Amino acid sequence: MKFQTRAIAVVLTTIIVALSCQAPSHAADKNDLFLRYRAFISPKYTPATNLAQNGPCTPKGETPYRFSGDNRSWSATNPGARLDMVVLFDWSKKTAKVTYKFVGKTNRYKKVKGKWKFESQRQATGTFSAKTVRKDSKGALVEIALKAKNPFCNSTIKPIASKFVLRVEKKRVSIYAGSVRAVPSHEIYVKRQGKNYKTLKRVQSKSFSCLFTVAHCTTAPLTTQWVSY
Repeated sequence: MKFQTRAIAVVLTTIIVALSCQAPSHAADKNDLFLRYRAFISPKYTPATNLAQNGPCTPKGETPYRFSGDNRSWSATNPGARLDMVVLFDWSKKTAKVTYKFVGKTNRYKKVKGKWKFESQRQATGTFSAKTVRKDSKGALVEIALKAKNPFCNSTIKPIASKFVLRVEKKRVSIYAGSVRAVPSHEIYVKRQGKNYKTLKRVQSKSFSCLFTVAHCTTAPLTTQWVSY
């Protein structure tokens, strides 16, 4: 009797293992959307503004300062960014989540006897979010937000930030609403699984003085036409 019970248990275990091996894992839908948002400083270095030299981002005094940039142009994949995030929109569930996030370190340099010297490095913290705010038969609206601040600056300096609403439908996408303070440069790309990124939006940097809380710089719209993916 014990032998029969043990034999039955072995058979049942074998069946369960076999079934579990046959069960397919959840595969990405071909209509899943990947969105990549990057904010970057194009030059290798960016000088501190006159106002920044007087305390908000540098020690007070006349010594010139500058910050590290990312030393690149527009690109969905080249390294270098102040902020970088990837959002996955799951078409079958119509839900969005952040799958990658990155905040670049900031280096500060000062000029000593006519030569630039590395002074210190700080790591900023950033916040990233992506959530579906409405679903319908054709697709969904997804709210995406990200921000991070120069870790050397005080409260008189605003963070690099962006917040917008994405309209996702099968095989096409657009930015439904949103705007951004145009500093530094901002770029948004989209693609589907296994494909290359396509440009959704690019905003050229204007002036770092736009980050001062007293500045009256106009924001740049992020709205776009439909882009297939």
